[in-house]
Amino acid sequence: MKTLENDVLTITKKRANRTLVGCIINVTIVLATYVTLSLYIPALAEKFNASITEVALLFSFASVFSLASNLALSAILDRAKVRVLILIGDVCFLMFLLFMVIGGSIILLYVGGMLFGLSTSLLTYSTAQPLISWWHAKNTGKKISFLAIGWGLFAVVLSTVASFLLSRIGFESTIIVQLVVFGVLLLISSLFLISEKPSTYGLMPYQHEAVEGESAGSPAIRGVPFKKCVSTFAFWGIFFCILMMNAVSSGFVNNAAMYLQSCGLDSVKAGVYYSAYNLVLIAWTFGYGALCDKIGTEKASVIYLGIAIAAYALSAIGIVGGTAQALLAVAFFGTVSASVGMIGAVSYGKIFGTRAIGTLICFSMVASSMGAFITPLTTMSYSNTGSFRLYLIAGSIVLAAALLLFVLATSRKSIEKASNLFE
Repeated sequence: MKTLENDVLTITKKRANRTLVGCIINVTIVLATYVTLSLYIPALAEKFNASITEVALLFSFASVFSLASNLALSAILDRAKVRVLILIGDVCFLMFLLFMVIGGSIILLYVGGMLFGLSTSLLTYSTAQPLISWWHAKNTGKKISFLAIGWGLFAVVLSTVASFLLSRIGFESTIIVQLVVFGVLLLISSLFLISEKPSTYGLMPYQHEAVEGESAGSPAIRGVPFKKCVSTFAFWGIFFCILMMNAVSSGFVNNAAMYLQSCGLDSVKAGVYYSAYNLVLIAWTFGYGALCDKIGTEKASVIYLGIAIAAYALSAIGIVGGTAQALLAVAFFGTVSASVGMIGAVSYGKIFGTRAIGTLICFSMVASSMGAFITPLTTMSYSNTGSFRLYLIAGSIVLAAALLLFVLATSRKSIEKASNLFE
């Protein structure tokens, strides 16, 4: 009997770790590609005989279809074959790269943008976070943080390699190289690494015994049905907290170059500072995941949001300016971006268990996407005033409201109400 238990544990550990690696590969490839797409905009404008503005619309098409697919996933993910969804995402992503090579009508590029939007939903956090939550009962926050660390590091490498290839072999050949290399890696990940839910194979999450030992009746194998989740304040409090956090985070990320230059940096220094921001962001991301596992999601999130509020407030009231203000943004603004990508998965999982975690994470991605739609207001404000002061003031207030909402949503009273709904 002991031998059989050891065999089951070995199989579970192997599938759980392979699934984690497969998720990291998928997220890394797709999101690193998204970050480096701006390198190709001039070449795409030439290839499709369009303006820079017309080409940039592909990001809008991608965002809309990503939001739509997240909404659709929220209804089917807990019942669907995840590997089938991921394979569909592989096809969408590779078709997008292929359309970039084919060229022709700008409509084809927009269709490619729609497919890319679908792939960002099917291959990144909306499927990766549930899979990790299903397979790993312990240290889930730290393991989810590996996703952001992976694509963050690879984005630096990919942008460097892509720039080199563009100058040496041209646009089309660069995309073809990515098409072949990424295609092979994605198929290996989808076909040989990622598994369905543990229950599909008659297994339990890896290390669920340890979690049960620490807390009787652990939500590692139980949960609240989604229909009951949406009747709680905890669900909606976290949902709007994510929306507000990403509205502020995206406002900086999408305007980072202009923000840093408004601090008195030239374009070259602004690029260097933004690269430093991304490296610091990786550290903040890993730290958030580790803190969630060590001291709890509530305390970790309060610490990160508190740091962000202080950084935004100091910048808004003008205590720091110039290079010091730029350094403040590089060092501390990333606490919002680092936590907003994981706060939904780790909070919903702790409060509601894993029964409907796939649907819950999809809704957290919907909240994040809705927040990102607000970010053009930051650009408009800067265009009209020539300053980011209004954004910094609003950001401080919005983050403070998000913190209050999160504290209330994760209070003992809210958690107790949710725990009474467990089945």
